[in-house]
Amino acid sequence: VDIWQGLLGIDRIGIHDNFFELGGHSIKAIQLLSRIKEIGFKINLKEFMFSPTVFGCSQVLMKSKLDLTFSSKKSKHTILLKPGGSKNPMFFIPPAGGSTVVMEEFSNYFFDDRPIYGLESLGILEGDKIVDNIEELAKHNIKNIKKIKTKGPYLLLGHSIGGLVAYEMAKQLEAIQEEVAVFNMDFQLEALPDKAMVNKEIRDDVISMIEKVIEANDIKTELNDTWKLYIENTFDAENLDESWKHLRSFIINNKIYFKRDLNYVNRFFKVYSNNLSILLNHLVKGEIKHMVFIGNERYVEDKDFEVDFHWSNYVKNYDFIQGKGLHTEMIYGKNAKYIANKIEQYLKKHE
Repeated sequence: VDIWQGLLGIDRIGIHDNFFELGGHSIKAIQLLSRIKEIGFKINLKEFMFSPTVFGCSQVLMKSKLDLTFSSKKSKHTILLKPGGSKNPMFFIPPAGGSTVVMEEFSNYFFDDRPIYGLESLGILEGDKIVDNIEELAKHNIKNIKKIKTKGPYLLLGHSIGGLVAYEMAKQLEAIQEEVAVFNMDFQLEALPDKAMVNKEIRDDVISMIEKVIEANDIKTELNDTWKLYIENTFDAENLDESWKHLRSFIINNKIYFKRDLNYVNRFFKVYSNNLSILLNHLVKGEIKHMVFIGNERYVEDKDFEVDFHWSNYVKNYDFIQGKGLHTEMIYGKNAKYIANKIEQYLKKHE
């Protein structure tokens, strides 16, 4: 937006305003693309002419970033979040949304010479089949990490439900005599949800997602809070296809614009819902050698919490790192920087 404003001499530009309707022409378009290139991105003229808006440019840049990331790896479900050097790579397992793109900022706070890879959940990419159990998801992830690193020791870090997936991955890897270190970011066994909780959590997160889009895009709406009531009345985690049909109609009718196309939003919606729902049927069993639990900041004040969150029944050796930020805030900003530094300090002593 800043580049557009400077080039066109207009103070206020919306993300869906057409470049040429604002006074732009072919020469200015070439100048615009040149300035975009100067800050490290590339859009060709044909792509720009197809969708000459700020939103259109962001779509092209997002697609280019994902294409570059995936093409550099041997698996389409493995993202190189941060390149590195000789240190043992770390593999991130995402929270319920299924994509480690949300953990990219967090990855940048680790040591420069440690590569960080993200393992995308099945279902998040077009053409994927969603799996309905943790064991299969773990098996899929192991297949992908072995394309990057054929032998252990492996470093796994899972945030939220990703911590449970990391545990299952470690169990399967240890069964074939591989060494594994698991960093579990705030997934507590005592927090396994019931059906009502799953439905409410997914519904509340859908509402929160739409609120953020409305705010970020400065969408003018007269819906007030009636749209929240609409979603509350139409959402059912046990009937995702019907729920998505209602949500999609709402998004289109009210002109809510997402950074990704609606097919991606649909996949995200279903993966998120599925990942929470399969917790209802998952039974934790077995034992792994070691886990490091990273707790959110509320445990500093709560002196009565169970420091192992019942994981000691399934882990031989258990360590605890006190993190910063509440559950969803741990992977962003100063909280992420603090936690990444704590993990690197821990690894320096134990690697």
